[in-house]
Amino acid sequence: MMKQNGTGQNGLSIFEPQFLARLERLKLVSRQMVRGVRTGSRRSNMLGSSLEFADYRSYYPGDDLRQLDWLAYARLGKWFLKTFLDERETDISLYIDVSRSMGWGDGEKGKMAVQLAAALGYLGLHHADRVGAYSFDRQIRRNLPSQQGRGGMMRLFQFLQSLSFQEEGDLNEALGTAKAIPRRPGMSIIFTDGLSPSGYERGLAYLQGARQQVSLVHITSKEERSPSLKGELRLIDCETQMEKQVSISSWVLRRYEETAEAYARQMEEWCFRRGIIYIPVAAEDSIETVVFTILQRSGLVRS
Repeated sequence: MMKQNGTGQNGLSIFEPQFLARLERLKLVSRQMVRGVRTGSRRSNMLGSSLEFADYRSYYPGDDLRQLDWLAYARLGKWFLKTFLDERETDISLYIDVSRSMGWGDGEKGKMAVQLAAALGYLGLHHADRVGAYSFDRQIRRNLPSQQGRGGMMRLFQFLQSLSFQEEGDLNEALGTAKAIPRRPGMSIIFTDGLSPSGYERGLAYLQGARQQVSLVHITSKEERSPSLKGELRLIDCETQMEKQVSISSWVLRRYEETAEAYARQMEEWCFRRGIIYIPVAAEDSIETVVFTILQRSGLVRS
């Protein structure tokens, strides 16, 4: 899928033509009313009898109740919304967590984050949307202003290739500030492992308050979900460098795994209540599996 030449320090490579051809058949799904003044290829769910009916999709909290299909609910017992077509551009903001934990181990979480950001950024630019990017740890480190066209693709890829994972992270502190807010309403997609001392709720809610359709891509590694540790060990926090002596037994590992699963479920449930798309991603999965299966299943992209 990715050529090995031109690989950046974080593992981002040039996409293979076959992958791009497949990617170009997808579109990012906007649930917002898009107010762009230039024509793009964004299909937005604007209301009005003059617009062409497009499809049905699942209801999310915060959606316009006027578009609920009551007949579908009567038949299936599930909530569906009618969507309509309107060709407008939108603004897409990509937020990449560059805290040290994202580069932990062989850096597979960070590699997945930049590859997904590159794929979704390419997708937006291909369909004439505007795409900008932010890197963050405890604060917004760098910002690539909104880009368009082929030149924008190159600048986005260069931005992503230059990222490194070096500092302590805190999602709430980084995203809960005016510096993190895009200039226009649009879509905001966050790529993170969710390891944030003060939590994630305030930062995500702050983006929503700025009229952003928020999606959270929660990236975890296999070693985090199911550690291969045992015995008397001294563990060192990769961000704070704090040390702790632990005795790891099978029972301790089970408790750890249960706690990690509960944290992910709590994050998913909170996102659902807020109308945020939550997308769990295993860092060891292939980029093809994530883009063409997991992201489509989540509703963030569709063919």
